[in-house]
Amino acid sequence: PAPAAAPPRRELALLVALCVKDLRLVPVLFDLVATLDHREPVRDALDAELLRLAPALATAHGCRPVLAALVDDPAPERDPLVLKLVHLFADLPPSRRGPGLWDGVAALAAAAPDDAVRFFAPALVDATPSQFLAVLPSLLNDLHDDDALSAAFKRAAASNNADPDDPALKLDAPQVLVSLNRLRPGVPAKRGTEALSVCLLARDTFGAVALRDALDRMLPATPPAEAGAGPDARAKSLPQLFMRTAILAAKMYPSQLSGFIANTVLPRLVSPYAVWHNPQLWTGFIICADLLSDENGPNCFQALVQLPAPQLGLVVKKAPKIKIPLKRYAEREASRHPAAIAPPILRLLGVRAG
Repeated sequence: PAPAAAPPRRELALLVALCVKDLRLVPVLFDLVATLDHREPVRDALDAELLRLAPALATAHGCRPVLAALVDDPAPERDPLVLKLVHLFADLPPSRRGPGLWDGVAALAAAAPDDAVRFFAPALVDATPSQFLAVLPSLLNDLHDDDALSAAFKRAAASNNADPDDPALKLDAPQVLVSLNRLRPGVPAKRGTEALSVCLLARDTFGAVALRDALDRMLPATPPAEAGAGPDARAKSLPQLFMRTAILAAKMYPSQLSGFIANTVLPRLVSPYAVWHNPQLWTGFIICADLLSDENGPNCFQALVQLPAPQLGLVVKKAPKIKIPLKRYAEREASRHPAAIAPPILRLLGVRAG
């Protein structure tokens, strides 16, 4: 059928005003709009009315009842308009949007599972940490456009919502990074590393402060009970992409984060996390130590001399440029604090004890 003629702007505005009073008219409005001839003047008028409609609906009814009205009376042809409404809701300040956007979008996604990720991406601004984790595999597998993926991560970082059973843990920029560091079932490792890189390129949101907080959350000084009691369990409890994130942090923000990584992250990885029990992270540890081996800047030496001798031997074998400056460090420390470095480490480095 031929597209319907566009109603006069005043009539469209009147219907929009009636929708605010009666939610049952929202599907009627969207059905009408879906049939219109979307030439530029008509499209501009519709966009202007939707800009008025979204905040009015959110204020009068809340996001969830509005979206529920569209779920109860589904029509695939109006999906583009529904998605536009979700975006407009997401762009509202939290005080105007109110709660319920995520729940409303979850109902939309359940009714149209093939398009779920399109609805969830803008609604991440209203997600909790566990909700973000639940949809993360779909985001990584179905959002192939880096700009769209970056926008989704930024929306999640702006949420600041917490799960009811853990009110202290909020979905913010550091928590988005923490979630990305743990590879999810069903997500290829390559895609996980790509997504982490996309995230870190958004420096305005995921900058040095967010990275430092994320590294600290992933590597608490006292391992959580769920990490297990033994060194093997503690090492394997660490996120799979942790060392990649630490190395990227040191490279991207050397003046801001190299000292934190050298003096806090690497020593914690030695004790209490015994990182050499996790082969993948142990390789990354050696690479990171090699990166931070300049005597004139933040360096890894404090962490390395705390390693067991066999593990330190592997480090100097794989990163031989470390040995000479590390020996000088050990000589200085041994002269100041004779008991600070274990004799097997001193012997390995060729430092005379006492």
